Amino acid sequence: MPWLIPERFTDNHCRRHGWWVLLALTAVLYLPGLSTLPLMDRDEPRFAHATVEMMGRGAWLVPYFNSDPEMSDAKRIELMHKGKGAMEVGYRFDKPPLTYWWMRLHYHLFGINEFAARLHSVLATWLVALVTFGVASRIAGARGGLMAGIAWLTSLQVIVHGRLAVADMPMVLFVALACWALMECLLATEKSGVENGRLEHGTQSALPASDVPLPTFTSWHWLLYVSLGLGFLAKGPIALLVPGLALVLYRFAFWRKPLAWGHLKMWPGGLITLVIMGAWGIPALIETQGLYWRVGMQEHVVERGAKAFNGRFPVPGYYLVTALLSLFPWIALLPLVWSKVRERWDARFAFLVSWLTAPYIIFTLYATQLPHYVMPGFPAAMVLLMACGDLGKTKGWRTAFAWTMPVIFWLLGYALTSFNSQLPSPYQYQFAAGGLLFRSLAIFGGLIIWPFAMNTRASSALPALPSWVRPLAAAIVMLGIGATIADCASMIRRTHPAAQLAESAGPLPEKVECIGWQFAEPSLVFHFNHHWRFLSKLNLITERMDRKGPRVVVLLCREWTLSHFIKEKMDRKTEFTTEQDYTKEVDALIVAHPDYKVVAFSGMNAARASWVELKMLVRK
Repeated sequence: MPWLIPERFTDNHCRRHGWWVLLALTAVLYLPGLSTLPLMDRDEPRFAHATVEMMGRGAWLVPYFNSDPEMSDAKRIELMHKGKGAMEVGYRFDKPPLTYWWMRLHYHLFGINEFAARLHSVLATWLVALVTFGVASRIAGARGGLMAGIAWLTSLQVIVHGRLAVADMPMVLFVALACWALMECLLATEKSGVENGRLEHGTQSALPASDVPLPTFTSWHWLLYVSLGLGFLAKGPIALLVPGLALVLYRFAFWRKPLAWGHLKMWPGGLITLVIMGAWGIPALIETQGLYWRVGMQEHVVERGAKAFNGRFPVPGYYLVTALLSLFPWIALLPLVWSKVRERWDARFAFLVSWLTAPYIIFTLYATQLPHYVMPGFPAAMVLLMACGDLGKTKGWRTAFAWTMPVIFWLLGYALTSFNSQLPSPYQYQFAAGGLLFRSLAIFGGLIIWPFAMNTRASSALPALPSWVRPLAAAIVMLGIGATIADCASMIRRTHPAAQLAESAGPLPEKVECIGWQFAEPSLVFHFNHHWRFLSKLNLITERMDRKGPRVVVLLCREWTLSHFIKEKMDRKTEFTTEQDYTKEVDALIVAHPDYKVVAFSGMNAARASWVELKMLVRK
């Protein structure tokens, strides 16, 4: 089904040149705006500046964020034992350190900036495309493999998360590698172990157990168990759970045939994984007296699974609904796959379905729900899609659904563009840009769906397209999407509070006190590259501003939130009112401290989808 690839690209051509085609597509979609877009609150600046602080301290085991340079680690641990949170004392125990290490390499190569902070996600996204290419090539040939890699790179959720300074893409990379290696080990077991040896307890084969040939520890075994270890270092136990549950589903749900478990080499392989995990984990736990485990595992894994985080609540069917956006435009074709999968059912398809299903089961049972959590299953979805062969003869509701998806995106883009005239001016440009992006995606989705139109009864009314038209049109649309992203990034930077305030403040003394009141976004820490004190009481701000020495104070004057605006519209109010207004308090503070230079700024706080008016008081 590789209809976006010119016909003169044979399997041999795709096998030889596929890697750079995927690299070029990655560059077109993921590099525009990478250095222009400021780090978006709240996770991006936390990851990015934790790496900066680790570099400054020469630390490799324990991440820090917004840490007071004058506080010792012993004092931090003491405060945590007394009930303080890790973030309050300047630690960042949310995730293991592999992402910080990877980001650190790019900081050394390109300097400390947004491009270097995000580059690991772009590279990981490309490497996942190569893994998807490799898996699909072994099932559907190199043309189908290249198409699977293209499908991965052009899925909406991947386009979003593949350019963020967070840990998700490295984790997805190692999960994909582990699942590929596990599939190869299982297929080797199918060929050799199942027919010749004892398979499971109570299952006999033609040969006695002592004569069963056990394969050596192959490169696939090494890849499997090293990937599991590195995946844990990227984002914790989810990197173990997805391949583990995929194996269980393969054996007991989708394939249900005996396995030669010994051929998976779990004993020496598991030891390799534990050594990789322990090489970092044991020293980190010793250094933090076990607090890293308590915060990173108990609070950020167990408690998020038991109860919703940040006020979110679990919604039944959440991931099936969000898949309409996350997997666009390819979600339009996925309902066509199931009948084809059943027709060609074998061990490979059984494992791919297990791989795709595993993260959906895990996170459906998880209390905290976010659309990107199930991304580890997306490569399997793309391989299934391209491995099913010709879907164009499928008709009925599935074809109607396929056509409906790009139409919905076009209408959504049109609605965003039309609705922006009713919004307050701060939001109008964002909605217009969003509308353009959605319509570009709808056009790309239409190009994906077009071959199905040529296999329906209406085909006589549709013009036949030369084979080179679709790939050329798709390339033009991809360039347009990249240009739109770059334009949006420039606009966001002009309205980003931390980036613009840091630029206005200019060079600051090394020892300067930075204080925030009612505006405590982590992006301030990254863009100013200083420790910040976020205080809640105005009298504490006044007391510190009276002290001598250089100081930067950022104060919230007024805030308008989009949710508040929508609520007012629903109540049929015509005036867009502020949700928070501290103008009198801020003006009084400015009058009382005439020795500070005042900088006024208004911009978008993306973390709250709000428009803020800020005053920055600077004394150098």
